[in-house]
Amino acid sequence: MTIQRSHRDYTIAWISALPLEMAAAKAVLDEIHCALPQSSTDRNAYTLGRLCDHNVAVACLPSGIYGVTSAATVLAQMLSTFSSLRFGLMVGIGGGVPSKFDIRLGDVVVSKPNRTENGVIQYDLGKTLSGGRFQRTGSLNKPPHELLTAISQIDSDQMMGKQQVQQIIHDTLAKNEQIRGQFSRPPDDWLFCGTYDHKTITDDCSACDRSQLVSRAPRPTDEPQIHYGLIASGNQVMKDAKTRDLIAQELDILCFEMEAAGLMDQLPCLVIRGICDYCDSHKSKQWQGYAAVTAAAYAKGLLKVVPVADHKAQQEQHVSLTEEEKSCLQSLFITDPAEDRNALKRRKGDRTPGTCSWILETDELKHWLALNQPADQEETRILWLRGNPGTGKSTMAITLTEELPNQPYFSGKNKAFAYFFCDSSAENRRTATAILRGILFQLINEWPILMKYLFGKYEGRKEKLFTSFDALWAVLIDMGHDSTHSGIYCVIDALDECEPESQQIILNQMNQTFNSRNSKHSTPSNIHILITSRPYPEVGESLSFFRYKDFSSYQAFTNDLKRMIQQRVDDLRGKKKYPESVATKVSRILEDKAEGTFLWVGIACDELARVPSIHAEKTLKTLPRGLHSLYQQLLNAAIASDYEDDQRVIVQMLSFVSFARRPLSLAELSEACQLYPDEDEDSRLQFTRDLVDMCRLMIVIQAGHVQLLHKSVKDFLVKERDDISDLKANTSLAHRCIDHVIDAFLNYSVQHWPEHASLSRTEFVIGQKQEEFFQLQSKMWKEWLRQYNTMQTYSSNHLDIGFSTLHAAARWGIPQLISRALNSMKAGHPGLRIANGGRMFVDSQFRTSRGVTPLEVAAGNGQLFTMSLLLEKTFAGLKVAQSIVIAAAQNKDRGKQVLELLLDQRGDQIQITEEVVKAAAGNEGDGNAIMTLLLDRRGDQIQITEEVVKVAAGNEFQSHKLLALLHKRYNTLPTLITDTVLLAAASCALSSCFSLIMVITMDSRTFDMMNENLALRKAGLLGKVKVRAVFCRRHSPRYNTADE
Repeated sequence: MTIQRSHRDYTIAWISALPLEMAAAKAVLDEIHCALPQSSTDRNAYTLGRLCDHNVAVACLPSGIYGVTSAATVLAQMLSTFSSLRFGLMVGIGGGVPSKFDIRLGDVVVSKPNRTENGVIQYDLGKTLSGGRFQRTGSLNKPPHELLTAISQIDSDQMMGKQQVQQIIHDTLAKNEQIRGQFSRPPDDWLFCGTYDHKTITDDCSACDRSQLVSRAPRPTDEPQIHYGLIASGNQVMKDAKTRDLIAQELDILCFEMEAAGLMDQLPCLVIRGICDYCDSHKSKQWQGYAAVTAAAYAKGLLKVVPVADHKAQQEQHVSLTEEEKSCLQSLFITDPAEDRNALKRRKGDRTPGTCSWILETDELKHWLALNQPADQEETRILWLRGNPGTGKSTMAITLTEELPNQPYFSGKNKAFAYFFCDSSAENRRTATAILRGILFQLINEWPILMKYLFGKYEGRKEKLFTSFDALWAVLIDMGHDSTHSGIYCVIDALDECEPESQQIILNQMNQTFNSRNSKHSTPSNIHILITSRPYPEVGESLSFFRYKDFSSYQAFTNDLKRMIQQRVDDLRGKKKYPESVATKVSRILEDKAEGTFLWVGIACDELARVPSIHAEKTLKTLPRGLHSLYQQLLNAAIASDYEDDQRVIVQMLSFVSFARRPLSLAELSEACQLYPDEDEDSRLQFTRDLVDMCRLMIVIQAGHVQLLHKSVKDFLVKERDDISDLKANTSLAHRCIDHVIDAFLNYSVQHWPEHASLSRTEFVIGQKQEEFFQLQSKMWKEWLRQYNTMQTYSSNHLDIGFSTLHAAARWGIPQLISRALNSMKAGHPGLRIANGGRMFVDSQFRTSRGVTPLEVAAGNGQLFTMSLLLEKTFAGLKVAQSIVIAAAQNKDRGKQVLELLLDQRGDQIQITEEVVKAAAGNEGDGNAIMTLLLDRRGDQIQITEEVVKVAAGNEFQSHKLLALLHKRYNTLPTLITDTVLLAAASCALSSCFSLIMVITMDSRTFDMMNENLALRKAGLLGKVKVRAVFCRRHSPRYNTADE
């Protein structure tokens, strides 16, 4: 049987610099696997194989292209192809330092941290100070913990006389006779005095003076010795004994090489170097083959003692998706969080080397990862890391998403990982459903076996599934119970940038699911969520029950700020030629004024880049402390123009960019602000760009779109400027968008005018130019509908034919459109009635192609004020249609309020049918509250049927509450417990445990009518255990329903 492997099976990266080193790697492999296809962006050539039960991917640097940069490029492409890599091994040859330690040719040097360094030092990275002094900067990550543990094991074996490297070399050469000549041990190991240089242009030292050889005691055997310590890495060949000894003495170096520094910060790595020369002028290739095979032999011995990752779960998840499942995954897609992270990195720039990684070692993160084995596992479910604006929250989130999956305690433990970066300026990244869709998309891509939880619901609901937060949350919870992983870990950055309603939905759900005081009726799901946000009260009200921490309370946070300041000042010193004294003063002032805000430092340094070094200190002293004060100074400078028009336009631009529903292109911003309408397009764009530059970094151009420098700019503008507000900006944008829909159909205007009109609330007034557009069934309105639908990614978002201005009023909550629609109706219109001297409309006369009326739209969307107005304007002589009442009962967020409104205003025209009660019973969000309202207000008219009970039992989130409510109100309910009701309870993914117990408890009869195996087949993953337990207890002679 042929084993089908995928890229996810390979957990160890083995990197070689030379073909000779790669040949040694191939020689020690226990088995070589078939090649796998790879992306066109990955230009590496791989040898895949098995080594000591580990699956290893071996890559070699491009021929003739060596050094730190080349190694970094190879590993970056490798990481994009092999997503399950736990750690890397840089295995090959290097130059030894014999002056302090008895290192000889053929020995092996292994990178190992000491008290001050992490194992590898990039010795040529730094800065030249006054007087020609060279100061090294930065530090590289240490090897992974599991490899350091393995080193200890090998070292202890070596102390006890167990020498395995020589035996591995012997076995390797015996198995590969064709390479024996090139990889066997040479006879001569000559070490010349450091002051004696090589005398010929050839590598051969036969002409060198043998009297200059260093006298060393012979070793008892040819067994290579293993040395542990620091390895120096740089972009140049070390071929001078004096320089070698100078650097080695300063830094305590054992070996020099050229690639490792490019790897250490991308993936946890260990460097293993066979010594082929002494870094002096006598360097030759004679020992390279043997040194390469000794390093490979040590690596093989090392992997023998490294625990093998549990591949069982990985093998189980290697499921090929069907075409239908691929279509489901494609429909799920809304944004790629990995692409969003990369875009955020480009916008913010790379973090300062040596910063942020400390978060991985904090008690809070270890607690969240359950590394500290907390007594209460519920405490590990949620971690909230909070910080004020500009304090590096997103940079820290980027660090976590990049480094956490590569940690040995994470990558080797079958943990699933996903993340999401919220953004208030991106329409596909600011809602609760968008967060879940992004996370689920990542999880299924990495763990295809999890598709079964999504696809089961997708078959019944199709694309509507992806608009339901509750359904998607249920899918995530189900995934958390899957046995193929040891936990799902999610990072959600900038939750405070979600729309307020979405933010509250997801916070409430987390509280309900993970707060032990609220989740007594649910089995914990193995899901852990880390959230970053500002410390807003509305966020804290929900998350303060869980573990939380302020970024600024960490001492390492202050150290990071100092490192960032040092890096930025170093950059300025290079570009602006700062003298040492100026650089010192600038650093001191930045540290004094920053007040823990990275963003303030960034803005201040951008201001310093505008002035010569002589004015640097003065410029910095004039900048105020704190972000808001700095923004005020920047704004004052921006509007200090001699031209009043420029002042007005700058304020308008700042307002529009702050409240746009997505980033505007330069052309869109120019149109919105009506800038330079008589100029040609190139001139308009350039003039608009000039105005953006005048805004002094408060708004910036990124990838052709204009955005706020930071979300805190919007907070400042709203607080400090009376002429910039939510209502004013949205009103202006609504009018500009509608005008453009009428004139030119710009994409932004087509899609977002309803949102701006809704957000404008009472400020929105229909202008004279726009009256024709809002006439019922006008040609312009129909063209807008067509354009709107062509811009929607999913057909479920399309507006139906016949969608009128009344429907728009009901969908988005724009009450001004109701009176406009009524006034535009001519006498004799079938939807118009004149009553009490006023115009009224007949709701049933305004149906879309799917038969949906405005009142039904309002009920489904929970637009209470608009619905109240529609009811006032609806002809009173007609009954309220069942479809409206059902839409209200199905509303998961505001169903109770909508039904109360209907009953209060039109109670005598409303009939509560079985379909209405079933809609309430099936409402996963507000079902219990709606059912309580119906029973309280119309209980005498409601008949509870078997169908109602079945729907209630199958409600994933509300079943136990609904069944308890019905059982309390109706003594006859147990007579309705049938096999179909039990099946519905057993198949309920989240609440099957509790709804099942409730159903069986209600039935006092012996439960013989239900086959246990049938229940097990229908039960969700959570339900299976409970089904069996319940049946066992039912058949026990000591069974008592009260126990359940």
